[in-house]
Amino acid sequence: MSRISSLLACCGRGPLIALGIAAGVAFSLGFLAAGHGVGNGRVITVQEGGNGQEGMGEMDPEAMMQMMAQLNAPGEEHKELAFMVGSWDTKMEALSEAMAAFNGAGSATFEPVMGGRFIKQDYKGTMMGEAFTGVGLSGFNKASKKYEGVWYDSMGTALISVVGDKTDTGWVYEGKETDPMSGESFDFRHVITKQGDNAWTFSMQYHPEVAATMGIEAEDGATWVDCFRITYTRKGGGGGAGGGAGMNQNQGGNQNRGR
Repeated sequence: MSRISSLLACCGRGPLIALGIAAGVAFSLGFLAAGHGVGNGRVITVQEGGNGQEGMGEMDPEAMMQMMAQLNAPGEEHKELAFMVGSWDTKMEALSEAMAAFNGAGSATFEPVMGGRFIKQDYKGTMMGEAFTGVGLSGFNKASKKYEGVWYDSMGTALISVVGDKTDTGWVYEGKETDPMSGESFDFRHVITKQGDNAWTFSMQYHPEVAATMGIEAEDGATWVDCFRITYTRKGGGGGAGGGAGMNQNQGGNQNRGR
């Protein structure tokens, strides 16, 4: 979940590019509590709210705390994200010769935080011949039923946030970023595609007009275009990350058509 600071003068202008996994921001219950306060034996009246709780009447503080704990507990979605936990080798590829300066190798470590509610990524590598580090946080918001992520790195001052959904092969996140050189804002999409337990790919997609500034021509009717790809291979886990990258390129092409 991530972003590159800007796309060099060779592009004329340049969007910020997401680099790393996207993933989760604040966790919320999504319901409203009103009434007479908590403590001194007083009760709380729970009103209709984001979790669809209606007609609950009055609830004592202990019962309220039990309900909050249950609603806030990690679920199946968090368990699925946990496949990322561990150490990975990474390979960054720009899908345009004009952007080859962004190619490079690196490593990433993922760990669960806050009792498994979120997955934190620490990324280290090189970018344009310089050291590059980034931090990502991803999770699933049980109130909104959406996957969420934030990212920040050593080449920019922005906090990048994304919101997404699960797919048959991984996750798709969307967000918006502002280029510090031009001041323009761009929509982007991150596509995570699993290839078993030991390899996955992370594609960064833009609309055709933005991809064109990077020297990448879109297919006819494409809404999204693959511009960058990071291949993750688990350290000591074997697996063919190279084959995974090829699978992701085909998938990205299918997603570009008519969407």
